[in-house]
Amino acid sequence: MGSWRAILTMTGLAAALLSGCVITIEPDPGSGGGGGGGGDPATTIRVRIVNTTNVGLDPKIFLSNEVLTTDELFTLGTQFTSFGFLTLGVLEPFDIDTFEVACTDAVTIGTQGGNFGDDPLNNPDGSGRVIVLTQGASVFCGDTVVLTYSRNLGGFTTTVTVEE
Repeated sequence: MGSWRAILTMTGLAAALLSGCVITIEPDPGSGGGGGGGGDPATTIRVRIVNTTNVGLDPKIFLSNEVLTTDELFTLGTQFTSFGFLTLGVLEPFDIDTFEVACTDAVTIGTQGGNFGDDPLNNPDGSGRVIVLTQGASVFCGDTVVLTYSRNLGGFTTTVTVEE
């Protein structure tokens, strides 16, 4: 019975992704969190931001020490900018930056999709896709979250990969 549940869940996620929906994956309250068990009890999550475009990027990264809804997460109080050019949270064209954050400070990790352009802070040309990850469901301590910001079909997009 468990395999049917997994197939239905993955089918639903694929349909939501194709329709352009915001996807938030939250932990099962009875799951106990934790991940693979028995491994190295890592204390940080690494976040790698990859700008594959020829314009500047404000990736719009948000972190919270608790599980939040999308609306609760995307506020000035949770925006994280201690990376990038002069630690302003901005990446140059074709730039990559990485930072680590304590697991206790990254229970919810999100991006509003990022703002792209020659002046992404004040006059963006466009933005990518909203992504929200919740620790214990889609990301675990010790993982690396790779957020890739790219051009697509005349616009911009944002994708996520979680590496163990």
